[in-house]
Amino acid sequence: MRLAIDANELWQVNLVSGYQVRQALARLTKLSATTTSSIGAAALDCVRWAVASADADENALRASDQAIKLVNLTQPNDMVAVTAERQWQYDQLAGLAANIQQGLRRML
Repeated sequence: MRLAIDANELWQVNLVSGYQVRQALARLTKLSATTTSSIGAAALDCVRWAVASADADENALRASDQAIKLVNLTQPNDMVAVTAERQWQYDQLAGLAANIQQGLRRML
């Protein structure tokens, strides 16, 4: 699993190709086929969709929803946990947007 996450992070800085990210995704898919736990499967799906965001932006939305599914599986009926996860996701996105804006300002 860590290999796939690393592949995505390296792709973001142009150190690996999309092909290499897809290879890591194929390994995750094989791994998810062997799990018998619904929580394990949900965790692998979450990571798989997050890594797949290297291939298509809309996969990031699917990953965020999978993360909520995972929270619901591990902490049933806990709206505080779900809200905390969504807030963390929002904070990550806001930080990314701020970094992009700073980069654009430096370019101008």
